[in-house]
Amino acid sequence: MSSDDILLPRASDHTSEAQLTSWRSANNSLVRKGEIIATFETKEISLEMEAHQTGTLIHRADEMDLVPNGQRIASIQLFYQNPEDDPPIYRPELSKTKTEEVFDKFWVMMKSTLTGLGIRYLILKLFGI
Repeated sequence: MSSDDILLPRASDHTSEAQLTSWRSANNSLVRKGEIIATFETKEISLEMEAHQTGTLIHRADEMDLVPNGQRIASIQLFYQNPEDDPPIYRPELSKTKTEEVFDKFWVMMKSTLTGLGIRYLILKLFGI
């Protein structure tokens, strides 16, 4: 497992620092390449920072900190040899409940039984034809 540092870019020629106004991704959360992770402001502009790799974001600066240009603000822990590979994300709302898992196993068993008996025979028996 390796890590990739995220440095504050130079926002303009007239500023030497920027204020980290907010983290858009939580500490130790999974971020994907291109996802907005933080917002910064200078006296002149406001800018958003994107993750340049997929991995786990680790904050190295706090919100409302004044950060000098070029300073490390975060790191991304990489889990894969090829950082372009997107790791699977566990989302509880998309995972199956125990009832759904039991039903899936039952359905697989029924499909194999139906295939073994022959669907036509089962229909004939079911409707008494």
